Amino acid sequence: MWFWKNKLDENSYAIIGLGNPGPEYVGTRHNIGFAVIESLSIELGIGLKERKFQGVIGKGTVEDKKVFLVKPMTYMNRSGQCVSQIIKYYKIPLENILVIADDLDLELGNIRIRPSGGPGGHNGHKSISQSLGTKEYPRLRFGIGKPGDEEISDYVLNKFQRDELKIVDDTVKLSRDATCSFILDTLDNTMNHYNRKI
Repeated sequence: MWFWKNKLDENSYAIIGLGNPGPEYVGTRHNIGFAVIESLSIELGIGLKERKFQGVIGKGTVEDKKVFLVKPMTYMNRSGQCVSQIIKYYKIPLENILVIADDLDLELGNIRIRPSGGPGGHNGHKSISQSLGTKEYPRLRFGIGKPGDEEISDYVLNKFQRDELKIVDDTVKLSRDATCSFILDTLDNTMNHYNRKI
């Protein structure tokens, strides 16, 4: 973690949505991090135009903050390769990154923002923790619920059901708003306001 010790840019934020590249994964539960990043891109007017560090990156400002929107293109289980390169290059403090990913332990319609935590069986978080050498980074957990009789690997790679789409859309918007609060307000205030069911 040597690259966080000096010359960090305290005014820079990296918002990282996890998913898998390719049209076959669009709209799947495992790609909800990408969906939130795309919503933020539209809301904040930050185009996702640059391909760099094994990811798609958008650069812009929110008030006086420099914001990087990131979609790793490495596939989920190697997300850390992209994340570590970006925060090292742009000298972004760990407390100023927010990783957005699906979460089986939360019901659909729930989000949870946390300052740190274990991977909880999520391969994206596992990869990021290994690449960064720490679990101490903020994350937004987007609830997708647990499968019934379906295998977990099939469940997360399947698309949301038709009757779930309104809740998904509302929760993407909630996650987008929570992310903006993370950038502009304190983490504690963001958690207090947004860690609830829609």
